Amino acid sequence: MKGKEYLYQGFNELIKIKPFSEITISEIVKYSNVNRNTFYYHFKDLESFLKSFFKDEFADQIQELIKNNKIREGYQIMIDYSKTHKELMKESLANPSVEKFL
Repeated sequence: MKGKEYLYQGFNELIKIKPFSEITISEIVKYSNVNRNTFYYHFKDLESFLKSFFKDEFADQIQELIKNNKIREGYQIMIDYSKTHKELMKESLANPSVEKFL
């Protein structure tokens, strides 16, 4: 597993117990069991992390399904993820500093 994947895995665990607005880079690094430099090797800040996280977690997969005319499957992935991570989706979509990722 690569550093980025460890960061995503740690973040997935962290968002289960804490709202995104309260999550820090230090906590992501701690939950991911990686060095802080690993975070900054891949990401500039928390917002760029979140954008990349969404893109890598499901946006690329959804776009590929839609390109292959599997629109229903693509939307279902997004709906399922949104149900599982309601607060994260709500906070990230409402946060003006986070670029739109889809």
